[in-house]
Amino acid sequence: MGSGASAGRNRSKTIHLDIRGKEVAVAFTPSCSSSDVKDLLTTAAGLSRWARFTLSTNDGTLVPISPHMPGNTPSARYKLEHLKESHSVDDELIHGVLERVGEEFTKAFKIQEFTSEFTTRLSAVERRLKVEGEKMVEIDRCKKELQQIQKDLRNKKAALDFATHRCFKKAGHKDVPLYPKYILTQETIQYLKKPTFDIWHWEPNEM
Repeated sequence: MGSGASAGRNRSKTIHLDIRGKEVAVAFTPSCSSSDVKDLLTTAAGLSRWARFTLSTNDGTLVPISPHMPGNTPSARYKLEHLKESHSVDDELIHGVLERVGEEFTKAFKIQEFTSEFTTRLSAVERRLKVEGEKMVEIDRCKKELQQIQKDLRNKKAALDFATHRCFKKAGHKDVPLYPKYILTQETIQYLKKPTFDIWHWEPNEM
C-alpha cells in the first residue's frame, strides 16, 4: 500500500500548452519545484529562463505555475503568453542577475555560518586536547617521580641489607676470650666428693 502511494506521488503529469498557436505538451513529476516547472515552460516556449509569462485557460482564468497545477487535455490547452510588452530584455536580464546574486549571497551566508560553526567546534576540540595534554604531562611527571622513589627505596634496602650482613658476619667471627685452665689437685677432688664441701673455703680461681 505504501509503495502504491509513493508511485502515485511520483507519477508524471502532462500539461498541454498553446504557445503562439502551436500545441506543446510538457511532462513533469510532482517532486519538481515551481522553479523547475517554470524553467521547463520557458524552454518549451523558446524564452529565456528570466522571461515573465502567464498561463491561462480558454476563459482567461490564470493558472498558478507549480507542480500541483491542475491537469488538462489537448482540447483545453493552457495559453502561454509572454509579457514582453511591459518588460524589456534588459529588465529580464537584470532580474535574472539579481536572482543569481541573491542565490550566491545565500550560499555565501550558509558557507560563512558553517565555517563559523566549524571554527567554534575546532576551538573546543583544541581546548580539550590542550587540557588532556597537560594531564598527560602531569601523569608522566608523577610516573617518573614514582620510579625515582622506587629506585631510591631499592638502593636504601640494598645498603641496609649489606650493612646488616656485615654486622652479622663480624658478630659470628668475634673472638671468644680464652680463660686459663685450672688443674685441680687430687686433694681438692677428694674434698669435692664429701657432703661437707663448702665453696666459701675456696678461692675464686679454684672454683
